[in-house]
Amino acid sequence: MTTTLLVLLVGELLTPFHGDFRDALPHAFPEGVPEVGLGLSAPPGRTVAWVTVQAGGLEVEVVLHTARIPGDLRRVLRFTAEDAVRDRAKAAAFTLAAMVRERDADLKALEPAPEAATPGQPTPWLLEASLLGGVDVRGNGGAGLGVGLRHELTRWLQLGAGVEVGLFATPSTTLVQPALFLELAVPLTRGRFSTAVALGGGVAAPILSRNGMDLTTWLPLLRVAAEGRLMLGSHHGLRFALSAHFVSSSLTVRVGETELGKVGPVWIRPELGYFGEL
Repeated sequence: MTTTLLVLLVGELLTPFHGDFRDALPHAFPEGVPEVGLGLSAPPGRTVAWVTVQAGGLEVEVVLHTARIPGDLRRVLRFTAEDAVRDRAKAAAFTLAAMVRERDADLKALEPAPEAATPGQPTPWLLEASLLGGVDVRGNGGAGLGVGLRHELTRWLQLGAGVEVGLFATPSTTLVQPALFLELAVPLTRGRFSTAVALGGGVAAPILSRNGMDLTTWLPLLRVAAEGRLMLGSHHGLRFALSAHFVSSSLTVRVGETELGKVGPVWIRPELGYFGEL
């Protein structure tokens, strides 16, 4: 309160009391000297003190008004002629400081009690399962299934892990492509419908099959995704995503010495699934 307190001096303002009172305020209010002016009225809503010096300076009245508390604090100080003006001004300044502290305590009592701290709830893991579509840059299409976990590390960073198996058509062969990856996601919006972008990496093991013969190739995998989640309840909902999977090289499809075409190295995949808290 002290830094916003306005003190108005009233009465014998030509006496030395005025200057001595101002000199005493920094000692009475070490945490912040109040504003001092002359007059009888102040802007509404301000915390105001009127210091009135009666004839002869032998009586000083201090009135403190606080807008949020009904009723004013009032103190009357009486002196004798032997009391120096400086001592009278100092007594008035320290009396005002004591009144301000009393009103500060009253204001604090009006504040609502702080709510008891409740232990933070651990952030749940989300388990998700999605159907995958997909097409590579050469037009080879397919579908698959993915399962993943997602956990919020901070408000702006999530950790995810996933495993997927896709089945794609290729020239004269079948491509089965399992993949395992870790990813970091950054939420963009929150609420009932939330969005995020994700970047991850892992390994893919494309398997080309033809006439009972399998050829497996292990390749590093880069995953980029944009996703949205629609809450259907407090702990579950639908998941939508559009992702791109990049492997380090395309796959060559051969029959004997004859090259029939290539697959990859980029797959664009829409994803639709369901998620729930563990």
